[in-house]
Amino acid sequence: MKRHWNCNVFYDERQAIERGRAFRNGYLTLALTMLACFLIRDCFEWNPIDDYSMFLFCIWTSLVVVSVNLILNNAYDGIYEGRNALAVWIMGFAGMVCLVGEAVHGVKGKFTLYNDFGTLFSGIGLITIFAVYMVKRSHDVKQEKTENPNENIS
Repeated sequence: MKRHWNCNVFYDERQAIERGRAFRNGYLTLALTMLACFLIRDCFEWNPIDDYSMFLFCIWTSLVVVSVNLILNNAYDGIYEGRNALAVWIMGFAGMVCLVGEAVHGVKGKFTLYNDFGTLFSGIGLITIFAVYMVKRSHDVKQEKTENPNENIS
């Protein structure tokens, strides 16, 4: 662990390396999903979803890959921020809002996969990030408790 040169922030070199790998994987995922969407739309002349939904599909696929890689490699949080998951809770809530909104559209009979796929996939992506984060943090807390049974870990 080193101290950053211009502020009182400590960082871990391993986290920087894992973040670089996650961003590389996310970029490659974005490039491959955009290529797949191009092939589906322009080469095969098949339009399963609208342009906005296609854009959201490419972006959210990449964001989920980056976030899940970061979470699983313990590089998502800062060194001293491990249990402050406010942003993740907000993402989970936003994902539920997206999914509930699409369910309401379905009940009203206004849901079409062509128009609503982007919002549906965005909600699924947000919920996936939230769920992976919570499961990983729960696993880490259990592991810390078994390694250090006398310490109080919240």
